[in-house]
Amino acid sequence: MITYKESGKKEATESFWCPGAIESVSDESTVLGRENLGCGWVFVNYRGGEADWQLLRPNFFNARKPGGWRIVATAAELVD
Repeated sequence: MITYKESGKKEATESFWCPGAIESVSDESTVLGRENLGCGWVFVNYRGGEADWQLLRPNFFNARKPGGWRIVATAAELVD
């Protein structure tokens, strides 16, 4: 969630998509530091240069809320 100021409004809060590429998919043996991640995580290299593990909750697919995710096949599909 990002909160920002708009002209004529005090503040607006909205979720934004962050395009990236999935580099790895976790399994039951995936460990991050001392924590066992288990299944359901993907390692994403985001377009802006950041990279991190993201939990793909099934009920968050295509959701416009923090933690929401979607999969697109082409760059053209990234435009909302």
